[in-house]
Amino acid sequence: LTGAELPLTSFEWPMQLAVQTALDAVVDSKMLERGYPSHRIGVCNGTSHGSNHGLLEYLRQTHEGELADPSLLADLPSIVAARIAQAIGASGPCLTFNTACSAGINAIGQAARLIESGRADCVIAGGHDTFSLLSFAGFTSLKSLDPSGARPFDVDRAGLSLGDGAAYVVLERDHEAARRGARMRASLVGYAYLGEAYHPTAPDPEGLGIEAAMRAALERVERPERLAFVSAHGTGTPANDESELRAIARVAGSLALAEPVDVVSLKSQTGHGLGAAGAIQSVATILAMEAGIVPANVRLRAPVEHPEQVRLPTQPTRRPIPLAICNSLGFGGSVAALALAAPTLEAPGASTTTETSP
Repeated sequence: LTGAELPLTSFEWPMQLAVQTALDAVVDSKMLERGYPSHRIGVCNGTSHGSNHGLLEYLRQTHEGELADPSLLADLPSIVAARIAQAIGASGPCLTFNTACSAGINAIGQAARLIESGRADCVIAGGHDTFSLLSFAGFTSLKSLDPSGARPFDVDRAGLSLGDGAAYVVLERDHEAARRGARMRASLVGYAYLGEAYHPTAPDPEGLGIEAAMRAALERVERPERLAFVSAHGTGTPANDESELRAIARVAGSLALAEPVDVVSLKSQTGHGLGAAGAIQSVATILAMEAGIVPANVRLRAPVEHPEQVRLPTQPTRRPIPLAICNSLGFGGSVAALALAAPTLEAPGASTTTETSP
């Protein structure tokens, strides 16, 4: 992929964004030099609206009386994972996760399960979503957009901001990564997902779903009391933030932490990346762990009332992050949590992320 076909149309560049970002992770991890057989390399991609840009272009052409291009209807969400696999010659499991805003975390978590089950030795996993008029119309109809910009955890929050992007990680067994001298950035030590069975678009008001997912993600973690950071879903909508904070506080309160857990939402900075959000959070969390810096809740001026087990930093803070959790909540009650640890805090049999690409 050289970009020779540029300029790209509005329905082609989202795929290129995903493929090129995944290739960045693959190249930087040097995983192809390990010589994994093609059929042992997998791809897991998460997305919310996928590649509906082709569909929207087809509808535009039809509406304006043009001769509509039927090939646009072949622009399916699963094509992106297939293109990533084609670009690196991976003929192992090739999966697309379309669990709304939890898709990115589910792609990474299910990639780890492919490795743990023996179905793959190495998996490229992450998510992508780009701005879509369909998503804009949908969130507008729900009155979920804040024209002043997202302000997660603020008493004056009034909704989310849409964002877009892509992020990918390369996962393999820790001993395989060590044997080839890979740069092991973090260990994936826990993952859980569930269906809240509460409401098509609203989260459980008490945060019971995300609480259960976090607890399940921590079940196999060594010394869970070292939890220092939670990358929250934190959309800035009235329904999400306080319920998620209550859930995080209950989990933190059961761990006998030495100090409050820092809770941060990146969505005031990145916007809500929908199916890419969880993958973007995961990459950002890994980078924060490496730097030993807790990012800030940008634009947080008047924090909502929150339990003492939780801290909402408004400035970047230097602090070791030996263990972190990333949360994602999606429409349809799809809830997921991912536990990431510094490489020195590894669970037996855990898969390891060797490189990241935001």
